[in-house]
Amino acid sequence: MDSDVDERPKGVDISVLIATRDRADSLACTLESLREQDLGGLSWQVIVVDNGSADHTQEVVSAFQD
Repeated sequence: MDSDVDERPKGVDISVLIATRDRADSLACTLESLREQDLGGLSWQVIVVDNGSADHTQEVVSAFQD
């Protein structure tokens, strides 16, 4: 990778990627745990990839959006 190229989104130090399917309750616990982390001023984002969940995954994700 070319050292002159930075593919991170501007202003984001850490990206957390979560792949899920029909695990809304576990996802809620995971997102709550992430929210409680102290990252010392680093900026971060969470990307949730939902693989066709039939449970309430969408509602869980929506509840955590800022």
